[in-house]
Amino acid sequence: PSPDGSTLNHGGQAVQPDGPPRRSDGSMLPPKGLMPPRSGVEAPHPGAGAKRAPSPSPAVVSLGVRPFPWPAVLEDFGAASAAAFLNLLLVFAFLAPTRAAVVAVVTERELRLREGMRLLGLSDAAYWASWAVTHWGT
Repeated sequence: PSPDGSTLNHGGQAVQPDGPPRRSDGSMLPPKGLMPPRSGVEAPHPGAGAKRAPSPSPAVVSLGVRPFPWPAVLEDFGAASAAAFLNLLLVFAFLAPTRAAVVAVVTERELRLREGMRLLGLSDAAYWASWAVTHWGT
């Protein structure tokens, strides 16, 4: 028997005669085969003689519901109208040159100008180069 009235078992652990097995500092030992619950901070082995670190205080968590997106997005009507205007401007910018090119192709096909120029010895590269200079270079 030890001075506090407990006895030591074969593993050197203090056992109270009327209760569960306890460590030398008085804390209870877990039953054999089970692991003791662990806290967020690892404590040193109780037999090492070191003091246990104080457990940290729990984190403060606040939960709430907010509408998405936060903060609210404001609609800029000036930017929206400018975007619509620029889209129309882009369409009109390509409309006139495209119309002119289609008219030129249809007219050339009606008059059979390409076939006549090929009969006179014009190469395909020279023909397409003239198209590039005439319609897309000016």
